[in-house]
Amino acid sequence: MSRERKEISGQNDCRSNEKKVRQAFGENAVILHKKTIVEKRWFGLRNVSEIEVIAALSLEPTKQAEQKKERVIDQSVDVTKPVAPSSFDHHLPEVIIQMKSLLERQGVKERLVNVVIEEALKQYYRQSERQSLDELLKTSLSPFFNDPLNVGRLKESSKVAVFLGPTGVGKTTTIAKVAAMYKLKQNKTIGLLRLDTYRIAAVEQLMTYSKILNVPIEVAYSADDYKQALEKLSHVDIIFVDTAGRNYLVSDHVTALEAIVNQTNEHTEYLLTLSLTTKETDLDQLLEQFRDFPIHQLVFTKLDETNTYGSLLNVTNELNKPIAFIGNGQDVPEDLTMFDLSTIIKFMQKGR
Repeated sequence: MSRERKEISGQNDCRSNEKKVRQAFGENAVILHKKTIVEKRWFGLRNVSEIEVIAALSLEPTKQAEQKKERVIDQSVDVTKPVAPSSFDHHLPEVIIQMKSLLERQGVKERLVNVVIEEALKQYYRQSERQSLDELLKTSLSPFFNDPLNVGRLKESSKVAVFLGPTGVGKTTTIAKVAAMYKLKQNKTIGLLRLDTYRIAAVEQLMTYSKILNVPIEVAYSADDYKQALEKLSHVDIIFVDTAGRNYLVSDHVTALEAIVNQTNEHTEYLLTLSLTTKETDLDQLLEQFRDFPIHQLVFTKLDETNTYGSLLNVTNELNKPIAFIGNGQDVPEDLTMFDLSTIIKFMQKGR
């Protein structure tokens, strides 16, 4: 592969700009990245806006195309049309192709895959030394997982932690794990509160955990009960609220829950609990139902029951909320994992 630098003038026309790239480097040229730059001319008296284009060109059609950077300086302010992913996949660096394939296999949504790959290309060409797949995944995915300082803990001001989520995701077990961590490792006084508005679920499991941890527990069946239960437990440092599992694909169930627990203040934190084994379509509908709920952090369960982790990226991007905890088994309190991107990347690569 050879390198060359050309300066080409043009008009403010996207098609014209794309045509100039083709004329400069041939029909096999593929635009990978573009950015606007400013160069000073006329002894610094006038600035000229230009566009830097990084293109890839295959000079050996029978072999996998090597990559190179070509700079085309265009004196227009328009950006050329993006190349559809399907048209330039074969021109991408091998490590980027591997990364794209991995994300797709992990169930990351197509639009997110394209965004991540765009970021990965910038990282790839920005570094003087080529990054490994592991390094590239970490640098490209880290911007999507915000608020890393809160990972593995509640907010310092939290007095009440309300765990929300559909039936069967493991909220009660997760609460027991988090409560045990706060009592045994952080020496906090805690209380448990079971909110069972429909009287459809037993509270024996949570009561068992309250006996093991030797902490108080209250049960509420209505908004008034809930308020009174919070008052009874007001002497503890943190109250963990276990809401009844319901089919929250039904909007009425979400509305009923919100009417009781949505007493938002600076001391209440809401954690949406989701299973990594939930189908993507069901997960999308569930997120839509909880869109207007004041969610602060996310909790994922059943890490040990799946080999695909795309939901972690899909949900955090959709709700723009950090991941607090991840459950990876049934044992209390051992099977509670703090979110760590490096660990998730290892799982993804191993197809754990």
